Amino acid sequence: MLKNVYLNEIALSDKNGYSEFYDRVIAGQSGISSLIKDQHSKKCRVIKVKTIRIDDYILTHIPPSIIKMDAEGAEPFILKGATNLLKELNPIIIMEFFPDALHREAVGILLNNKYNIFGIDNEGNLFPVNKTDLFKDDISHEVNLVFIKQ
Repeated sequence: MLKNVYLNEIALSDKNGYSEFYDRVIAGQSGISSLIKDQHSKKCRVIKVKTIRIDDYILTHIPPSIIKMDAEGAEPFILKGATNLLKELNPIIIMEFFPDALHREAVGILLNNKYNIFGIDNEGNLFPVNKTDLFKDDISHEVNLVFIKQ
């Protein structure tokens, strides 16, 4: 068992409280369950989940040095709840990017916090990504990106 990994039955967000979670397990697509309601939400089981800002979570827990996010569009809300963490502790962020408005908003938050963007090649090496490339309309698939503070 890993000593530095914690399982919590909470969702990270930009506010503390409760939110609806759209569970797509019944649609056979559990990997795209989300806090974000979209056109597929009609096929979902809705679960009320506790939410917390990561800035509040780290008041009583060890702050993460690396965060892997694949929150199906909820990434900007998670990052808005991590204002102090991003400014003061500079964790490495690994995020799945899909070319839509929510993911672009998340990238904008990280850029405003002085993060650099890197892609990952087939051998696992990082290479710089030009931010303007992420805002083009010709990206048609998701990609994992790494964000490291300057």
